[in-house]
Amino acid sequence: MNTNPIYLALDMYDAAKARRMVEEVRDYIGGLKIGLGFWYHNNRSLISNVMQGFDCFLDLKWKDIPMQVAGAMRGVLPLRPTFVSVHEDGGPAMLQATAEAARDEAQSLQVPRPHILAVTVLTSLRATLTDIVTRGHRAMMNGADGVICSPLEVPVLRDQLGVRPILMTPGIRMPGEPEDDHQRSATPREAMDAGADFLVIGRPITQATNPREAAKKILDSLG
Repeated sequence: MNTNPIYLALDMYDAAKARRMVEEVRDYIGGLKIGLGFWYHNNRSLISNVMQGFDCFLDLKWKDIPMQVAGAMRGVLPLRPTFVSVHEDGGPAMLQATAEAARDEAQSLQVPRPHILAVTVLTSLRATLTDIVTRGHRAMMNGADGVICSPLEVPVLRDQLGVRPILMTPGIRMPGEPEDDHQRSATPREAMDAGADFLVIGRPITQATNPREAAKKILDSLG
């Protein structure tokens, strides 16, 4: 995995535009986050082309019966994602089936096993720390490698879950920037100081007048 913690969220849907954006900021990011919008607007070949040369967080937030999510995991393994996301409240059986499918299919294809990250509560919603911690514990007990949470919950999760879980945090904004649709946000430096491993950052870079300069500024803020 790249040591740069910044994962660029591809908020646009056009693959050619996305690739140009990636090339513009490639010196200042560690990976890419592909979400539902980009996934559904492009075919596998275009997605693979955009991913080329980068660690990838495939953020499709699966939540379905165990068989379906396990099948989805097997289906994306040829793309070699570094991380994939599932909703924690899909239940223990779903998480366990996803982890088993990831392990078995990775062995079959002889590719690295992706890390499974469980969504606690979306950053567009309000949440209690008790709920977040409970979900984090359940996720780690049932095969997840880490959780997705807002930067505000990172200190408590790190304290309660220890150093093993991967903590991926969206809802990242530079000082003075609008929160957009995030209810729970913090700056990149605050999130990393709190114990986050990776930062998902989209609009502060992709919608900036100068995306390359914006990405550089964010990376510089991490010291």
